[in-house]
Amino acid sequence: MARSLLAALVAVLAFAQAAQAQSDALRRVVLADGTVLVGFVADEGADPVVLTTESGVEQRIPRAQVVEIAPLIAGRFFRLDPTRTRLVLSPTGRTLGGGRTRVGTLLYIVPNATVGLNDRLDLGGTLFFSFGSDYLSAVPVVGAKFGVVDTGSFALAVGGNVGTALGEDTDGTFVATPYAAVTIGDEIRSLSASVTGLIGASLSAGDIDAADGVLLAVGGEAQLNNGVKILADVGVPIAEGGSGAVVAPGVRFFGDRYSVDLFGVLGVADGEFGGFAPIGNFAFNF
Repeated sequence: MARSLLAALVAVLAFAQAAQAQSDALRRVVLADGTVLVGFVADEGADPVVLTTESGVEQRIPRAQVVEIAPLIAGRFFRLDPTRTRLVLSPTGRTLGGGRTRVGTLLYIVPNATVGLNDRLDLGGTLFFSFGSDYLSAVPVVGAKFGVVDTGSFALAVGGNVGTALGEDTDGTFVATPYAAVTIGDEIRSLSASVTGLIGASLSAGDIDAADGVLLAVGGEAQLNNGVKILADVGVPIAEGGSGAVVAPGVRFFGDRYSVDLFGVLGVADGEFGGFAPIGNFAFNF
């Protein structure tokens, strides 16, 4: 009996070692269009790169189309979240990356676009709308984000957004939101914190009203598999007349080039929970 148990244990350990060795040998091949392929690569310097999938299918890829050949991430992930620059509502310390462009919507319908000029500098724009039975106004916002440092486990970025209200029922007041954000951890699991200044107390466009002050935010993210990540944000305003906090837990579904955020926003004030609003974001990278 003891010999049988010992033999079974040896077999299990041998299987685990073989599986780990196979995982270590697997490579993720990132192409210029963002596609990620997974398989075995005999010669990483060859042209074309010959990749054999685990099912035995062979693919020949021109070297010019290959951006990166690397082991699986954390030994099991071949895909990372392409929307690495933000959590649910607040920024992270990471930038988009040189040569990349992202378009999408925030809060369901708010159009947004970001361009990575290089690995450290992003430029972006967002167009907010406010409307009612007797008014319609728009708030175009442009912004920039500069990555001060990114070691892979620590990232710090500074940036800002500026905009003005356009429409019949606005006074055209200028508004700005300078910020700094830091992220600690890798792209699988990390914590982020940011400080955002709110400048432009007289901005008034329907329901849009920015109060002078500071917004402190802290949040985290954890990748569960090659297509799902959980996120959470907590924002606390520090301003005259500002009180309470905003809690925003959510989940992000993503592929090689897209992401969809489904989350809820919950207000907390005076020890009581306010209304809960389900919200969605969408992004596509190319």
